[in-house]
Amino acid sequence: MTRPEPPSAADVPSSSTPRPGLSRRGVLAGTAWTVPAITVAAAAPAYAISRCTPGALVVTPVAWTVSGQLQANYVNTGWIPGSVGTGGSISQSEFTNWFNTEPVGAFVSFADNGSTADTQITVEYAFNVTGNAHLTASGLARFSYGQKASQYIERQDLVISLVEGSSVLGSVKYAHQRIDGATYLPRSTQSGNNWPTGNASVYNHATFTSDPAMVNAGYTLVPRPAVVSGALPDSGTRDQAFTLNATSMGTGSRQLRVRYTFTLHGLRAANGTWVNDDIIIRPPSIVATCTP
Repeated sequence: MTRPEPPSAADVPSSSTPRPGLSRRGVLAGTAWTVPAITVAAAAPAYAISRCTPGALVVTPVAWTVSGQLQANYVNTGWIPGSVGTGGSISQSEFTNWFNTEPVGAFVSFADNGSTADTQITVEYAFNVTGNAHLTASGLARFSYGQKASQYIERQDLVISLVEGSSVLGSVKYAHQRIDGATYLPRSTQSGNNWPTGNASVYNHATFTSDPAMVNAGYTLVPRPAVVSGALPDSGTRDQAFTLNATSMGTGSRQLRVRYTFTLHGLRAANGTWVNDDIIIRPPSIVATCTP
């Protein structure tokens, strides 16, 4: 009796041999959908690429740069020590003395302009978005108002923008309020100080940035702290919360940024007689909501 020949290896399906066109992602997707496996394998990559990830997104300090001059030997502009970002950090002693309540990822703009022209500091935080998403960016900036009898004080203003590539999806603008809205310098009532009302010829400054001029330029004035007994009339801090909403449309993962642009208005002399008011920013929060 002639025995039938056993089937060849080519005729026997093997559980260890992957089927053509199925990746590990396709196999996993197949368990979630009651459709033929070949259909899932074809659709899974496109679905995965365009899918939005909702909820809070990871925000990372990236870099800060300076356009213009800052007074030499100042060590109090930069990231809080321990923050991961380029551009440099403030010194540990400055952090310990002044900023030890600020979180990692915060940025301090406490140095002063070194010229009569405006100086800009740009600070960026990055985050990744996948798919079509409505974004809500929120955060806090702390505006600090200084006052010394021996110093003239100029303002510093802040523009916060949500940026995708070269496009600005939204922005808000804030500026220190002056003690006298008709001038760009405060006038002190402290004994021994007799500051004149501001004008360009007196201060040797090319521009005149009064409070009304800042408002006309789209800035919101951050109110001075309330005067308390025994305090100087233009000193202390005021917290300013912000929220930006925008929609980013696209497929795949892409990087967006929250950009903070500080403008330190020009000073008459590059020395300690003239100083800029100060700003601290804390790292922003980003929440994504998926859109069709």
